[in-house]
Formats: sequence, structure tokens, C-alpha cells
Amino acid sequence: MSALPSSFVDLARTPREQGLADPVAMAHEAFTTPAPQLVAFLTLLAARHRLGDRLRILDAACGSGCRLPALARLGGGAVGMEVDRRLRASAEERASASIRVLPGRMDQIDAPASFDLALSWDGALCYVHDVAGRVLALRRLLRCLRPGGLLVLELPELLGELAHTGPYPLQRATLPDQAVVSRDVRHSLVPDQGIVHRQERVLIERADGRRASVELLHRMSIVSPQELAYGLRQAGFTKVETWPGVQATEPGPSQGPRLLVVARR
Repeated sequence: MSALPSSFVDLARTPREQGLADPVAMAHEAFTTPAPQLVAFLTLLAARHRLGDRLRILDAACGSGCRLPALARLGGGAVGMEVDRRLRASAEERASASIRVLPGRMDQIDAPASFDLALSWDGALCYVHDVAGRVLALRRLLRCLRPGGLLVLELPELLGELAHTGPYPLQRATLPDQAVVSRDVRHSLVPDQGIVHRQERVLIERADGRRASVELLHRMSIVSPQELAYGLRQAGFTKVETWPGVQATEPGPSQGPRLLVVARR
């Protein structure tokens, strides 16, 4: 099988030090949605849609796998898919009897209708760079859900981010091991392609004083709310609702720089 393309390029080719967490994985974990917030939101959705209390979950672009243990504790086990080999290696370290990690992209999912919930988080759909491919990915996600199952998508409003003027504020986060991660973000548009280059310069300061820097280039397609609604209809989802964010208790218009959508099979 040929090598799968990564979702991003590590421009600095930052090495992983023996016995230490991968800096690329740390950069992912620092700025994704905290697992407790996500689990609380999914539990709310499961109750609203009467999915039961033992949820089997597919994380269709699981990154470093940092969400998988919390998702597996929802009772039915968790399966993560990740195309990038370095992130997948970190995710595989979390594998267990209730957690599986597989290689592949969203448009390569080939699973039976056995999941109650499927996630497309951290803008995963934006890494599929053509409309037909995105519709195919959504169809494959639909097929892997049980009747009544839910697809939960989270992605950036890239047009809004491109309209931002001036420098973005430096972002900082602290990981559970007390490492401090700082991130500087820049966006640029590739003319006539609908592609945004998102460049991240990340500095990791470990608790023992050691430092690592990571420079990541993400190639992301602009996916408008209108295109997403079209793709979900084409894929066969029957009910689609937007949510203001993971801390909301009711559906409503999306707020802020991220789009959060729940679609039912």
C-alpha cells in the first residue's frame, strides 16, 4: 500500500526525543477541545437523541489520540483513524482492549454500520481538498453509523479568519504534564484554489526546562456552511442542526470562529 499523505507538513522536521512525547503530538493536544468538555457535549447529544448509555464512537481524524480514552469510557469502545504517521504513532500508544487505531483518511473509511457517534473534529473535513471528495467522506461516515446515529463535525470558519486584520494574539496552553505550549498562527490564501495555508510556529517548554519548537503548515480547504449543508444532504443525512459550541445546552446558530454541526442518519 502506498504511503498516505499527511494532513500537514512539519516544516522543521522536529525529531522525537527518546522517552519523551512527540512535539508534533503535543502541539495538537494543547489546542484541541479538552476531552471532558467534548465528552459532556456528546453525552448531552446522546440523551437528546436517545442513543443509549453505551456509545461506540468513531473519531475520524483522531490526531494524537488524546480524546480516545475518554471516548472509550462512554461504554462501547472507540476507534480512531489518523492519516499522519507521527500523530497515529502517538495515538497507537493509547490502544487497549476498548481502543483501536487505524490508518486512513475520512474519505477512505470502510466500516459497517456499527457506530452510535462519529466525529470529524479539528477541521478534519477541510483536509479533503475537493467537493466530491468531501461528499464521499460524508457518505462513508453515514454508512458507518447505526440508524439514528449522529455525525458531529467541527471546523473553522476560514473565510472569517482570512478577514482578520493585524497579528493574531499568541496562544498559550498548559498540558497535564505541565509543559507550556505557545502558538503563533498565520493564514494565507492560495488564489483560485480555495485553499488556505495555516502556518503555526509552536514553542514547547517542558517542566524540566527542555524546549522544542515545531513549525507546521496546514493546507485546508474553505468549507462554507452552505457547502456543508449541501454535502450532508447529498450524503443522505436526514436532520442537521448547528450548535453555538460544545458548552451549549441547546442547538442554535454557530458563534465565534468555529462551526459546529450535528447530523443524524
